[in-house]
Amino acid sequence: MIDDLIGEYGELFAGGNVSFFYSGYISQPLLTAMVEGFKVKLDLEGLTGTTRRRLLSSLVEMTQNVIHYAMDSLTPSDQNDHQLRWGSICVILTGGHYQIECANRVSASQRDNIKAKLEKLRLMTHAEIKEYYAKVIREEAPADSKGAGLGLITIARDAQGPIEYRMIDDPERPDTAIFVIKATI
Repeated sequence: MIDDLIGEYGELFAGGNVSFFYSGYISQPLLTAMVEGFKVKLDLEGLTGTTRRRLLSSLVEMTQNVIHYAMDSLTPSDQNDHQLRWGSICVILTGGHYQIECANRVSASQRDNIKAKLEKLRLMTHAEIKEYYAKVIREEAPADSKGAGLGLITIARDAQGPIEYRMIDDPERPDTAIFVIKATI
């Protein structure tokens, strides 16, 4: 199953559209290094301004979601520091826009929670998402959040249109799904 996802990314490499790709265990120090390397790539591409900021913001938010919530982990789920969790992230340039896509395994309860949050965001206009972001940032973080609860809202705010996502059931592990999220910047 996961090989199929990586195979899809591999096809993109052949077309020369890949700006960034990583698959494996991710930690906070690795995220910092990934962002620094990706900044160099964006410099070489001459990308500046709002698109650059939104792309880097979405890369960080998607990767943070892997670090905080992915099921496949080398560290205990209740460990708050030095987490090491599996995920994939890919950024491609297609049709003059960047698409950033991330995949990781989630539990059945996470799947339902994520779907509810994303469907709510998908129904909002861009202006409503900005208002919602401003409201949520002033509130206390939800009890089940390892951050401020703003990750998906930030990605939706930075995206050009509704966030796309899939939940791919795994017959080998029926209590889980592979969560794939994609945003166009």
